[in-house]
Amino acid sequence: MDASVFRFVAEELAARIRGLRIEKVFAPLPDTWTFSLGRAGHLVLCTGKPTPFLFLSPHKPENPPHPSGRAMWLRKRLRDRRVHDLVSDWPRRRLALELSTGEGRWLVLDLAAAPALVDALPPGFGQEPVWPELERIIGEEGLWRELPHLTPPLRNHLRTLPADEARALVRDIAAGTCSTFHHGLDHRGRHQVRLWPLEGGSSCPSALEAAQTAHGRTLADLARAHGGED
Repeated sequence: MDASVFRFVAEELAARIRGLRIEKVFAPLPDTWTFSLGRAGHLVLCTGKPTPFLFLSPHKPENPPHPSGRAMWLRKRLRDRRVHDLVSDWPRRRLALELSTGEGRWLVLDLAAAPALVDALPPGFGQEPVWPELERIIGEEGLWRELPHLTPPLRNHLRTLPADEARALVRDIAAGTCSTFHHGLDHRGRHQVRLWPLEGGSSCPSALEAAQTAHGRTLADLARAHGGED
């Protein structure tokens, strides 16, 4: 999941789960966790490469008969705690849930790491990113190492656009005003969500809905591969 999409997924998610209670935690697959959140559904986090993702599912993914030790550890500490607020550190694809009283004030969901309970967020978490001029964005190789929100997929797409359209897209991402989210296959045939059209896909006005469509399929593929199913 690209950082530019994670921004909007996190914003929509905050509106859906703020004030709700974490009912249970599962680990249906390696590097994958499910947080059951009552009427909102099930928050699914996958940190495995090459396509980590986060989405809200109306259906709980199938779980192994015996929960993992990590799932039990989180379940014990999170069950029945409410989500008071959320802080998005979207350039680094991280989201922190502020919880009611218990061990650890924050549950940090990171697309590059296992869920973590912490008492305080690291410095700079949630800080708005820097947006350089378009010429630097599209011209400087390896820029994403300094500015992780300027990912290779985004920069490659900006290079295909006329300058005015590219600048408009950058402004919309920076302002959080994108309103169309595309789901389909990337150039490697992987299910993705982007802010521009994808092969064999469609679009919708909700980032969460697009993520559920695309990454629900990714999750099903992972489950089949893990179970050795045809």
